[in-house]
Amino acid sequence: MGIRLDDLDLFFAVAASGGVRRASMDLDVPQPTITKAIKRLESEVGFELFERGPRGMRLTEVARRFQGRAQLAHQGLAEAVREAAAIQLGSLSVLRIGASTQYIQQLVAPVAMELLQGRPLAQIRLNLGLGDALLRGLSKGDYDLVVCASTSQVGAGFLSESLFDDDIVIVARSGHPLQRRKFSLAALSDYRWILPGPGAMVRRALEERLAEAGAPPPVVALEVSESVSQIWPMLPGTDFLTLFGEAATRTPQARGLTTFSAEQARFQRRIALYRRSDEVSPIVDRCVELLRTHSRRLYVTG
Repeated sequence: MGIRLDDLDLFFAVAASGGVRRASMDLDVPQPTITKAIKRLESEVGFELFERGPRGMRLTEVARRFQGRAQLAHQGLAEAVREAAAIQLGSLSVLRIGASTQYIQQLVAPVAMELLQGRPLAQIRLNLGLGDALLRGLSKGDYDLVVCASTSQVGAGFLSESLFDDDIVIVARSGHPLQRRKFSLAALSDYRWILPGPGAMVRRALEERLAEAGAPPPVVALEVSESVSQIWPMLPGTDFLTLFGEAATRTPQARGLTTFSAEQARFQRRIALYRRSDEVSPIVDRCVELLRTHSRRLYVTG
């Protein structure tokens, strides 16, 4: 016949309250109904669930272990039912994730694939972009979840959670003339830059630091609409400077490039996930769990 979910619910209630009578009062369910459910469940699993004594009912040792596993299975099945119902009703036909380009390959794409393996009914739409644009999209309801650089400029109605630290560093080709000089912010004015547009957080951070030091603003040779990591192959043949996340400089694609170790050439940055605070969705919650897990594996958290 198989285990019934309502029998499990009543089993959990008796285990929590310590007796059929108390569970009956808490749930407003007749005692005979609960007693039949416990007997039915014991028949299905093949062992006694409770030891009965003057102080109430206690789980047997084997039932204690069964309870933990059963609660996890029950929760997962309940989430699957809610998710399928949401998809059927059209309220969660697509999980929309916006992410900074740099973190798609190593973080967001593997999370999406693991999520789809566990939830074959789900659909995911990934959108790449710069943090500012992604957060504007989240505010407009274009995304359910965004992964980008942490910022304090997110309004009320959103939840944020830090994932890992990934400082921005100044990058150039190996053998760049600046490597043979003592690093200074003033020396940067001798070289042109590859940078995202004026609204990008990393570009604003660079411009503010140069201004504070009394140095001229960066002279931009090439402006890109998304992450500058897309034009890495150009750098080895030029003396241009650019800004990368430090984690990206450790990947095979960054061969032939160098970073500058001076503190002035480093900009602290924390990567975070953002979601709407009114979002109640098992698939979004699961995606957040996977992002946490994968981040701990890949990056050093702050």
